[in-house]
Formats: sequence, structure tokens, C-alpha cells
Amino acid sequence: MSKFASGKHAVGYCDRCAWEYPLRELRGETNNLNKQNIKVCPECWDKDHPQNKLGRLNFADNQALRDPRPDSGIVASRLGDVKGWEFTDSVDGWLFRASSSPETTLTHDETNGLAVLEWDGTGADTYIYNDTIYSDLIDASDYNQISIRYRESDIVGYNGIDYPNASHTWFGWLLWSSAPVGPFDFDTSHRRKLFGIPAIPMGDRWVEVDIDMSDVSTWGGVLDTLRFDFYDASSTSGKIEIDWIRLSRKHGIDPLRIEYAFDSESEMNLWTPLGSSTLTYVTYGGIARHSWVNQIDPQMHLTTDVSIDASVYTQVRMRLVINDRSTLTDTWVAEFFWSRSTDSGFSGDRRKTTPEPTYINTDDQWVEVLWDMSSVDLWSGTVDGIRFDMWAGVSGADSGSVDIDWIRIEEKL
Repeated sequence: MSKFASGKHAVGYCDRCAWEYPLRELRGETNNLNKQNIKVCPECWDKDHPQNKLGRLNFADNQALRDPRPDSGIVASRLGDVKGWEFTDSVDGWLFRASSSPETTLTHDETNGLAVLEWDGTGADTYIYNDTIYSDLIDASDYNQISIRYRESDIVGYNGIDYPNASHTWFGWLLWSSAPVGPFDFDTSHRRKLFGIPAIPMGDRWVEVDIDMSDVSTWGGVLDTLRFDFYDASSTSGKIEIDWIRLSRKHGIDPLRIEYAFDSESEMNLWTPLGSSTLTYVTYGGIARHSWVNQIDPQMHLTTDVSIDASVYTQVRMRLVINDRSTLTDTWVAEFFWSRSTDSGFSGDRRKTTPEPTYINTDDQWVEVLWDMSSVDLWSGTVDGIRFDMWAGVSGADSGSVDIDWIRIEEKL
């Protein structure tokens, strides 16, 4: 015999909202798997929260595999088709500049798998080269990027100043020849490309440099010789440890870009300094040096005709180094001005400033600065004039110079 009536016609009242419901529709609640002495209507009912069950069930998300068998071509699997020199067991056929002055050596670090280049002498033009790669039948058109990972130490550079505190940062040249030119018959105007050092990280100071060859018209044919001129200037002594050198096929989408790379003096001459400031071309480095003496607000502007679609190109970038920054007391602020086809010239309402970047190791180093124009209302229509005020508001008593590696106006991906 049942102790309780079925209650199929009974009513009850929700313990939370106090509304009347058929008793059979009221439900009990639990909290952390513990039943509560409460009955509520369907609208008020809350299920036990999943966070209350943490640790009660094992939901291990294991990542490691037992005794795996990975792709033996791990570098190729990550980077695509790659040809390279890893220096695991030897210097892999690379040679060094043979000269009694400076004294140069290229040795293999067996413990760490590195090629170690060291030199000691005056007027060094230190380089390594490989002139045996023709037998590998490397078609340059199959590769559009050369990468190198290295670390520098004990560099004594310009005027005997220890790097990285020298006023001029390291740079080098990549040179190549392809069949049937033959080894070392380099045409320096067409078969070399400048590459510079990126911002040096703290710690072990290893850096990777990617040299983009996709826009180099003479990069083609079967490669005969590759050469790296690490210090194409007066560096009296130093050491470079090389982890690897790789040729790869760069994939992905590059932004649309208008670039002024200052690879030649004629490209620098597209820009005009204003006032008493000057622009000079630095052959060693392929840079434009903007200098001023006792001038307020030194400026440079593009004199050639341009037609920039502001709706597409919204990022303005510049790679530069402020020379002898520690001797200059003013706060560095650079301004970017622009004019449109509907404007009569530059004006203060069409400008954007960028503050001085934060330096990693020292104030005399290469940095990239950005003017993001994507949310600037007056950056619109067709831009036909651009100007940079390299030290906006500098006092008239100051003098200085800025070295510019490149200027880029590009789309934002």
C-alpha cells in the first residue's frame, strides 16, 4: 500500500517565485552534487554548475606521443622546400676570406654545431663563401628567401668603438653568381643585396635575418657561388657564430607596399631636405642620413609625384637609428604630414605624431616606427604628397642626424 497519494491533481508553490504550479512540475535542485531542500518551477530551476565538479572526473588532454616517428624532413615540413647548411658535423664546404691582413679563420664548433668566423686586422672586409654549390644544381628561381641565424661577439668597429655601442650598426652584403658567370665574377650593381641586423634581443643575442629575394630580377639560374660579406667596412676584429644558412620558398601573402629602400643615391634624391638640413647617401649600408645643425624642426619631403590610395595603404613605417642619441637632450617626436589631390599643401590638421620607441639594449640602435593611419579621418582620397619632420619641436641649439634604412607605405593585413 502506498504511503502517499499520487498527487496528480495537486498544486504546489515554487520556493523561489511563489507562483502556483502543478506539484508534479516542481523540481528539486542540487549544489555541488548535494541535494537541496528546495523545489522550484521550470522557469526558476538551475542545474548544478559544471565548475562545482572540477577534479571529480579525469579529463586529461595528453599531448605527447609514446615512441613517435616524426617526419625526418622536419625543416622542410615546417618551411616548405628548403636547401641549407646546418653545420652539424662540419662547415659544409664554406670557406673564408684568405688574406694575411686581417688574420681570418673559419672553424667548426663540434659541441654546438656552429661555424665560427673570427678575424683580427685593420680594414677588414670579412666574408665567407661557398663556390662548390653548382654541383647541387640549385635553381635560384625555386627559392625566394635566404635566412641566416648567427650571433656576434667581440666586434670592434668604426674608429675602434666596441659594438654594439658604435654609432654605426652592423650591416652586410649577400653576393651571388649563377652559371655560366663563374665563381667571384660578381657584378656588384646587380648581383648583391644589402641586409642589416634586426633589433638585438637580450640574453644570448642570437638573431635570424631573412633576406627576401622575390623582388630581385637577377636572382635566377643555377647558383654557382654564395657569399656573405658580414662587415663590408672597417671592422678591426670580431667573431661571428653561425648556426645555419637556409634557402627556402617563402609562402603567404605580402601586403601591398610602396617602398623607398635607399639602395642607391638616385633613390635618396627623390627626397628633399628643408631648411638647412641635409640628406647624404651612405654607401656602406645603403642608407639616407638626414642631418641638421642648429635647426628647429628638420624636415624632408618626397619631391616626386605619387598617387597613394589612402583606403588601401594605411600603414606608414620607417626603420631608422638616431645617431649619438645619448648626447641629445630633447624628447624625440617624429611627425608625418600628408597632402591630398584636393589640398593646396601641407597643414597642421593633416599630421600624425609618433613617440620615441623603447630601446632594448642601447639608445644607438635600429628601430622601426609606425604611423597607423587606419583610423585617421583625413587620411582619405588620393594622397599626392608626404613629409616627415624628423625631430618635431627640437630646440634651435641642438644638432643631430638620423640614418634611415627604408620608408614603407603599405596596406594593413
